[in-house]
Amino acid sequence: MTFRWLACIVLSIVAAAAASPAPGAATVEIVSEVAVQTSTEKELALVLPQSFFRPQGQTGFSEPYIVELHYTRDGGASWDSAGFYKHLDKPIEFTAEVEARYGFFVTLVDRNGNIDAMPTSDDAPQVTVLVDWSAPKVKLLAPEGGEVVGGGAALAIGWAAEDSFFPAEPITIEYMRHGEDEWRPLAGPLENTGRYDWMPVGVSGRITLRVTAEDEAGHSTSDVCASPILVDTTPPEANLVGPRLAAEGEVVLDCSADDGDGSGVEQLMLWVTLDNGATWVPAGSNPAGEALKFTATSGDYGLYITAVDRAGNTTGQPPSGTAPDINLSIDTEMPQVRLDALSPGGSIRGGAETLVRWEAVAPKPSVRPVSIFLSPDDGHSWELVAADLENTGSYMWDVPRINSGRCRLKITMRDASGKLSEAESKLPFAVDSTRPTSAIGVAPPDALEPLGDLAIVMRPMGTSGEKEVEDPQGEARATAEANGERTVAADVAHVPEPTPAPEEPWTGPREEPFAQPPGPDATFEDLLKAGFAAYRAGQLNLAKEYLSTAADMATGDPRPHEALGRVYAKMAGFNYTSKKEAFEAAIYEFEKALELGGENADVLNDLGWILMKSKRYEDAEKTLRRATEIGDKAMYWSNLGSALKHMGETAQAAEAFEQALVIEPDMKEAHFFLGSLCSDAGDWEEAREHWKRAVDGYGPGERLGKVALAGLQKAREALGEVSPAPDDITLRERMDRVR
Repeated sequence: MTFRWLACIVLSIVAAAAASPAPGAATVEIVSEVAVQTSTEKELALVLPQSFFRPQGQTGFSEPYIVELHYTRDGGASWDSAGFYKHLDKPIEFTAEVEARYGFFVTLVDRNGNIDAMPTSDDAPQVTVLVDWSAPKVKLLAPEGGEVVGGGAALAIGWAAEDSFFPAEPITIEYMRHGEDEWRPLAGPLENTGRYDWMPVGVSGRITLRVTAEDEAGHSTSDVCASPILVDTTPPEANLVGPRLAAEGEVVLDCSADDGDGSGVEQLMLWVTLDNGATWVPAGSNPAGEALKFTATSGDYGLYITAVDRAGNTTGQPPSGTAPDINLSIDTEMPQVRLDALSPGGSIRGGAETLVRWEAVAPKPSVRPVSIFLSPDDGHSWELVAADLENTGSYMWDVPRINSGRCRLKITMRDASGKLSEAESKLPFAVDSTRPTSAIGVAPPDALEPLGDLAIVMRPMGTSGEKEVEDPQGEARATAEANGERTVAADVAHVPEPTPAPEEPWTGPREEPFAQPPGPDATFEDLLKAGFAAYRAGQLNLAKEYLSTAADMATGDPRPHEALGRVYAKMAGFNYTSKKEAFEAAIYEFEKALELGGENADVLNDLGWILMKSKRYEDAEKTLRRATEIGDKAMYWSNLGSALKHMGETAQAAEAFEQALVIEPDMKEAHFFLGSLCSDAGDWEEAREHWKRAVDGYGPGERLGKVALAGLQKAREALGEVSPAPDDITLRERMDRVR
């Protein structure tokens, strides 16, 4: 009888139960659950299981008293004897001479000389132990450090790793961001191929790479690149500033480019369009730091600039429909002049100093070629402001103390041959020389409506305070004057006038006004662009014609209806036909846009504002509240607060205005209304702070700024911080008192 049942028994490195091994040895007990074990020690202590110690007579063998230990390093193809061991109650000590996978086989001999079969090449080890006390060797070969990665190209990570006992995938790659102390996984586990091509996605900035190799025994070794590499996947930003006029065929462009914390700008690329951005063609390139030039004959050109950084990132060719950075006019025959300041309209204070800016060039320059003129009556008559100025590009103008809402500026340029060109304000502006009033006699602040036209309604979040309001007091003025009261606005000569074209969240492309109207073969997109351009140019009837035609051409597209709603709303501000008719038309178009395009927060906001102006406050409140649920612009909340205020829900209105300030802390409209609500509630400290922010937003010389200044004075009087102000003090003295 033999002991072949031992062939299924294996060894495991565990603590010995019956006896203690020699110090420093790895203890191994024969068990049946684990097939292969590892040891990082040379010394092994093999402990026989209790099943070896059987009562005498249980089998054909008497109680065993000696064993022979056999071992193999080639999986059982050949066996060597490690010796005989008599004291079976003690661990069998075995010393591994080299690192290898050792297989063990035990042969028993009983008291009567019966011997178990010896292991042959057909016998598998009873247990296998990997003895490995050495760590792997690994070297990171690439990158070396200092490289720049990005631009859509992969980074080749190379390494060399050696070990006798690697698993199938022993390699991991990690990275650490500059300034951090945490390694993050990048790739792995990987096969030991020596190369991994990494496409940097979601990683940017300076990073350090580390490659780690781990063997089967758990030893690991790492290597780190000598210095960080720069991962740059963001293209640089480029900006083309000017000029917009040129008198020569070769124009040096004023441009800038910035790559932030990236690899740095390497090259600037210029693009030109002759069809307002429909098509773009390259117009030259220059290394960063060198002057970028544009060469062409006389004509009008749209220019756009892109940049390439050292990592190869670029925005590429501008797509069709992209608006030019600048429009450049080249004329080598006639002088050219362009007025920058005051061209968008607005209001300035009489007696103040205002900087007038222009751009002027001439093929035949002359000395002091520039003159400036002012018209107080929308261009019917002109008065000289300054003559024979040097072409410096700016002039500090002492604004006359007049009151007119129909002022325009004109600037002329005469060259050495006597040829004259001129430019004037695109829209009229107001000059207001009215002295501010005290709080006494001012219309109640809660009756004021600082959302009087689309310049406010359609202003995207973050631009509050940048545009002038055509007539922000609205119904408050009419009510007060009908009652014989005098308001701040009544002191200002008011003439209905167009407001500047606001920045609006169009869903379609933004284009400059068409030089020529679209022809009979115009496409839907042509008509849509022309409608947008006409709207921004203040040509509302033309805009309505283009957009209505576009709506008939594409009956399922919400964009022309959305734009038509804004056109009708603007017409209402101009008293077109009647406000009621224009408002109803605007409501129809906005509702049609929502029907075709689904819920849109901007359209809901505009519709809610029109409903509020139509005194349908409950409908306005529901519409505006829905806008705040699907969007999160400060203007939505401010308009909702106005609707709630009209409904008498002052607590909810205050909450809406406060939410607007959470999104846009400097929103002057919200501060204005909260100043009014806090004043009504007698909360003078809160009122003081909101009135102060409203004055900062509107400016103390503007209509609502004066009302806010009066509210600020009243709050500070109520708090005992200032005494009532005399009526004859200046605006500057009044500001000094209340601030």
